[in-house]
Amino acid sequence: MKMRSLLLVLSLVALVGCGAKGPALAPLQGLITDDGTPIAGMNVTFSPQQDGAASWGITDAEGKFTLHYIDGREGVLPGEHLVSISGGDSLAGDGQSTRAPRRVKRPREYRRTMEVAVDQDFVEIDLSAKK
Repeated sequence: MKMRSLLLVLSLVALVGCGAKGPALAPLQGLITDDGTPIAGMNVTFSPQQDGAASWGITDAEGKFTLHYIDGREGVLPGEHLVSISGGDSLAGDGQSTRAPRRVKRPREYRRTMEVAVDQDFVEIDLSAKK
């Protein structure tokens, strides 16, 4: 019985390992700003409005992010997405000034729909922009 179970598990692993690489993804990266100021630590999620899993990323110190799909690959499913952005560093400064950094005012959570093209590789989202 143990040998049968082991063979079954090994067969399943081999099938999964030899399977398709998953759906085609757009190599989307981006930049999050608030009135032109890059925002660090923002959680960015692209949720497809059709079938498929969401892609997510977190902005770095320069406000840049790379999206990651559920299977670990970089990118996002092409098509219409609900884009959600939340979190972030609440203070912004130039890193060199002796004055205290100013508080950045932004929505608690940004939510907009966005179309992602198959070959789209960059998007800039300004949180202060009105839709």
